[in-house]
Amino acid sequence: FDKTLLEYAISYQSWKRALKKRLIIEKVIAEELEEKVIITPDNISEYYERNYGPKEDPANINEVIVKQLRREKVEEAYKVWIKKLKKNYKVEINRARWEEIAS
Repeated sequence: FDKTLLEYAISYQSWKRALKKRLIIEKVIAEELEEKVIITPDNISEYYERNYGPKEDPANINEVIVKQLRREKVEEAYKVWIKKLKKNYKVEINRARWEEIAS
């Protein structure tokens, strides 16, 4: 682990902050988007017909399809969600703080 941090020239504190941010973002996305995604049997059938042929092994294929459909739907919902947030909340950059971080 320490070797990897050294290879990428990242301090442990920087890595820890980045990990914390990523985990928070993943949690928000899970709560705001993933829990609201609905996968219907029709979605599964349509996806199967588009992406798999009759030669595919059907064992556990539904689980794979559901995971893929969920990921696709969350990605699409994320785009809409971000647009809505940008519209409703103006983002202002603190130039002094930005310069401090960027230096």
